[in-house]
Amino acid sequence: MLIVPGLYAADEGLLTRINDYIARGGRALIGFKSGFSDENVKVRSSAQPGVLRQSCGVSYSQFTLPEETTVSSCCAEIDCRNDNQAELWMELLTPDDGTRTLLRYQHPAWGEYAAATEADYGQGRALYVGFLPQKGLISQLFDVLTADLTLNSRTSAYRYPLVVKKMRNRAGNNIHFLFNYSGEAMDVVSETLGTALLSGETVYVGQPLRLRAWEFTIIES
Repeated sequence: MLIVPGLYAADEGLLTRINDYIARGGRALIGFKSGFSDENVKVRSSAQPGVLRQSCGVSYSQFTLPEETTVSSCCAEIDCRNDNQAELWMELLTPDDGTRTLLRYQHPAWGEYAAATEADYGQGRALYVGFLPQKGLISQLFDVLTADLTLNSRTSAYRYPLVVKKMRNRAGNNIHFLFNYSGEAMDVVSETLGTALLSGETVYVGQPLRLRAWEFTIIES
């Protein structure tokens, strides 16, 4: 899974490698302005998004700033009743034949243009987004692109004020840091088997742990 957030300046070699990755079965979520200029920041004269047009199956020659512009869903998998504001930038996308339109702009002048598209390319698939979506909508687009994949993450499921960091020490052991950046006690579940270095106690996978306000623990495994 490849995420390309606004790769504005890139040589054709890099963009071709992205296309090749998708053609070999990869999935890519590609953001607006990607492929727009070369490595010297010279705007490409070809239809945008440059070389990425091959894998994304979409092109545009016009763009503008969104003012009171929302997007609507063109597929059952995306719910645009909330988080539907187009922010920062909007490219007026024209899908190629066979490219699926996922989102469309809701605007009196730009309603005919797609806002996000999905295309099969070789054995893979590319999802192109021509504007900055709100967080909830970004998550839905990601889910559409990866619906039939089993993804494994190296990052923790916890979010601030619970912060989990991981590293490997010189002995080759994994070190897990769990921080509670809040004034209240927080409950977490251990994601690893190891030893809590501050207490010397054994910690098991799935074991409930309570961190007091502003407390942290370090687990070596």
